[in-house]
Amino acid sequence: MGYHDMFVLDARATLTVGGFDIWFGKFLPPSERSNLDGPYFLNVWDFPLATSPYPQIAAGRDQGVMIYKEYEGGKFKWAYGAFEGRKNASNTDSNPDENDNFQHGFRATYNFWTPEPGYYTTSAYYGAKDVLAVAFVARYEEDGAGTGVTNATQGDYFGWSVDVLMEKKLSNGAVVNLEGSYYDTDTDDIDDGTITQGQSYRMLASYMLPNKMGWGKFQPYVRYQHATQDNACAGNLCGPATSNFGTRGIMEGGLNYIIDGHNAKIMSSYISDKASVNAEPTHRFILGMQFQLL
Repeated sequence: MGYHDMFVLDARATLTVGGFDIWFGKFLPPSERSNLDGPYFLNVWDFPLATSPYPQIAAGRDQGVMIYKEYEGGKFKWAYGAFEGRKNASNTDSNPDENDNFQHGFRATYNFWTPEPGYYTTSAYYGAKDVLAVAFVARYEEDGAGTGVTNATQGDYFGWSVDVLMEKKLSNGAVVNLEGSYYDTDTDDIDDGTITQGQSYRMLASYMLPNKMGWGKFQPYVRYQHATQDNACAGNLCGPATSNFGTRGIMEGGLNYIIDGHNAKIMSSYISDKASVNAEPTHRFILGMQFQLL
């Protein structure tokens, strides 16, 4: 007879001191917008390819302490935290961080148009507000990359990213949404079974039609994702990547049916995923439904 483990996904306490919110517990560290969206507040069904290029306990969460501050109702906001980071439970390799160093995380966001209050995010407002937001994220852990604790198998982890969201409601009632992000991940040129050293980016554009058809509005979209691995590693020895190694491109198009924002929507997508330069692309079709009772 099988069984399933039960665990706490999020558990935190918040203390406000001098206008700063201090979080303690297990939660999403400062990271890219899609990761802070969670699965229910994206503009598409699937998470991006490179949402969380760092170790975590479960679903992007980690244990630690964070300080958070926002200004003018979310016009500008930032968060910094120190977290448990790399450990045996968070990856399949031996833990390279024998000194149990903290993983540091930072995110700063500036909204040029309407403010976005709150720490957690969304990637679509469906016309509720006009948003132009730019954010910078950085993560660092000493000895946070590798497959062991010797100099040849141990490296520092550093990752940074920039993400941009623009959503504008047009005069005819239609909504244009443009989203993009760029990621750079460094493992000190050390082979790692969990973290891939390299760069990636994604671009998404959607257009929600102005008029209702039945219960809701249709929203066609396109998304492209690209990832390149810096090094081709054999064991723990890494050399320069060749043009045929470590490049992945994912082209996606879909049609969503928005009934009540993120509370009720039906989402479809067709995906062509090319894992490397010489590989034949794989194709899949996704149909998903989301209904939330709040």
